[in-house]
Amino acid sequence: MTKRKQADPEANKSPGIYLRGKTFKVVHSYRDPLTGKTRQLTGTAKTSREADALKAKLALDAKNGVAVGDGARVTVGELLDKWQALNANNWSPTNVRNTERMIRDYLAKRIGDVKLAKLRTRNLDALYLELREEGGKDGAPLAASTVHRVHSIVSSALAQAVRWELIDANPADKCTLPKKDRYRIVPPSMLEVIELVEEAAETDKMYATFLTLAFATGARRGELCALRWTDFDLKAGTVRIDRSIAMGKTGNVEKGTKTGVERVVTLDGDTIVVVRAHRALCAGRCLACGVPLPADGFLFSKEVDGSRCWRPDSATHHFTRLRDKLGLKVATP
Repeated sequence: MTKRKQADPEANKSPGIYLRGKTFKVVHSYRDPLTGKTRQLTGTAKTSREADALKAKLALDAKNGVAVGDGARVTVGELLDKWQALNANNWSPTNVRNTERMIRDYLAKRIGDVKLAKLRTRNLDALYLELREEGGKDGAPLAASTVHRVHSIVSSALAQAVRWELIDANPADKCTLPKKDRYRIVPPSMLEVIELVEEAAETDKMYATFLTLAFATGARRGELCALRWTDFDLKAGTVRIDRSIAMGKTGNVEKGTKTGVERVVTLDGDTIVVVRAHRALCAGRCLACGVPLPADGFLFSKEVDGSRCWRPDSATHHFTRLRDKLGLKVATP
């Protein structure tokens, strides 16, 4: 009778190596850095020495990302989450918020559960066609420009998946996108500017000042919302524009200008008069409440002391209501 070969008993003492009859089962558990889930790599070996070597190889594979590079396990939704986490610190608060909204509204429910390995160009083309035809509010058509922005998100995330070796190629590279709609931006004429400012002055003098500065400086709404009294030199007739307000998850976020360029703008005499009148109005409000006007207070604020500035979108909504009230067909600032 043939004597059965005894397995090395020391192998049973090594974590992740288990004796199974005449062979050894090797298991390496690791945390998938993409999904946060616990994964396992497994294999078999004939001897305890081979088992030790295999365990070391599996650990190295997991560390180098070979284990993660499995598009059959990772979903589009998981990829989008990790792609956002990787890039969010380099984005403006507005970009972060808009990206999250687009993923939530247009991608998560439609392709979020699809495995990366099964995602094809034809699936994305079908998605874009669906969005174009009925992806808007209440099933209305979605603007082609919005579909292009959705595609930009998908394409960037999938490009990251290629770099992470989750997939071999980016299925978004060969997509067929809808032709962008052509919009003609209609700026207000000088008469319409006067009409807008005069109408605002009747109902909200602060917003009339906002419009006056917008037309006089060409500043963006976020830049106007960021203005403080310390930015003005009314004797010299100038204003320094070096900051902007963006809307973050929890409120306004102060940051640099969109272009990263600071500038000093010379104001005309009429605009200086308007700014002086606005300062007197703010000082009067503070006096009525028994507090001084802070030198660094925001020009445009719902707070008496100017401690918190307007939200940029509230300024736009105000303009839209004013424009519609007057029946004008001009673009928002």
